[in-house]
Amino acid sequence: LHYALSLVTDRDDIENTLRQLVREGHLNAQQTSEVHERISQVVEHPMLSSYFESGLRVLNEREILTKNGLVLRPDRMVFRKEGVTVLDYKTGNPKTAHRSQLEAYRQAIEESGYSVKSAILVYIHENQVTPEFL
Repeated sequence: LHYALSLVTDRDDIENTLRQLVREGHLNAQQTSEVHERISQVVEHPMLSSYFESGLRVLNEREILTKNGLVLRPDRMVFRKEGVTVLDYKTGNPKTAHRSQLEAYRQAIEESGYSVKSAILVYIHENQVTPEFL
């Protein structure tokens, strides 16, 4: 699922992403509907859908080099005139380390000269998507 979301720039990419995953052997026909449902839960979530609109400048899985020489790779960065929103996808239960990781992303983006408008942990469970805004 994480890889699938890395291929989605906007909501119109879902079908092409699924075809690509089948073509590459990551999914079979049976798994496609389940993955489609999970991706749609994220992309169409009322608190997240604005970050998947067409026409946005989006970087998925793009490396950021910190001033200390560390390489970080946020799942999704959405650039708007009012600032950057960084999203990080997680499965399982919330952990303090998840917040720390997202804060490191925020700091690295700001060190790169961008203003971070918001940072969001997106917890993806079997039948539920829970965004946590930091």
